[in-house]
Amino acid sequence: MPREFSESSEISFDAPFGIDRLEIGIRDPWQDRPAIRFANILTVVNGWTILSKIKLSE
Repeated sequence: MPREFSESSEISFDAPFGIDRLEIGIRDPWQDRPAIRFANILTVVNGWTILSKIKLSE
């Protein structure tokens, strides 16, 4: 069931701090873009399904 939740994790990568989006997609190698839609009501931008906003901080 959909609900509010929070998760914290420590990973290392090079990205600017701030608010970003966590997106998922299945890339079509011939078109080089996400081409498969998931069976849900989440927002889709340029083929990417937006799962959540995330906050990147120190």
